[in-house]
Amino acid sequence: MAKKEEDTIRMSEQSPLKWADGQERTLIDRRKPKNGWKKTFRQYTERLTKQLQILGMAEATISFNQSPMDRQDPGVALYFSAPQTEDYSWQAALGIDSPMPTEAEIDKAFKAKAMKHHPDMVKQSGGDVKLWYIYDAHRKKALAWVKGTYKTDQEYVIACDRCTEPRWNLEAIRRILMAVAVMDEYGNPGTLERTFRGFRVALPAHTSSEEKRSEEKHGATVA
Repeated sequence: MAKKEEDTIRMSEQSPLKWADGQERTLIDRRKPKNGWKKTFRQYTERLTKQLQILGMAEATISFNQSPMDRQDPGVALYFSAPQTEDYSWQAALGIDSPMPTEAEIDKAFKAKAMKHHPDMVKQSGGDVKLWYIYDAHRKKALAWVKGTYKTDQEYVIACDRCTEPRWNLEAIRRILMAVAVMDEYGNPGTLERTFRGFRVALPAHTSSEEKRSEEKHGATVA
């Protein structure tokens, strides 16, 4: 499930901070400095990116406040998409042999398999409407593969504001992910999936890939 460390990940930054719904905040007098953590925010971002790559993430957004707002609220929220198993079932389902079919070939294969199951054709063809939707889903996956337009929703978040500076909260999040990586390596089957379910939250629409790409000129992208 995890990616090779050299694989790239789409990383964006977003300011001001958008704290995740339902996440508790640390009281101001309970925030702690981490003076032993000497690296800069940018260096901690690079370390976090590598950790996300190890876990197989494809896309993430770091949300935080920049100076002077960070003095009052140094919290950091990391929105990310969980690792996904690549699904090529469309190839067998549509009867496509080529690993790089054209859009026309995909549509032709889809029609050959699905037309008799179209809702308007079922009565005269004896088809099954459920199969129409199954084949349509395979068609969409095939087109997404060819076009490279998979949509990934950043439906998970880890938020931290227990430290007095954003860079330290960013490093704290990285260490949380390190612990997740250890659980993935030594835990029981399904440990990683169960862990990520605990990070799932209802996120605003802007965290979906399609809309975020239109806003990237306001953020930074890290390869």
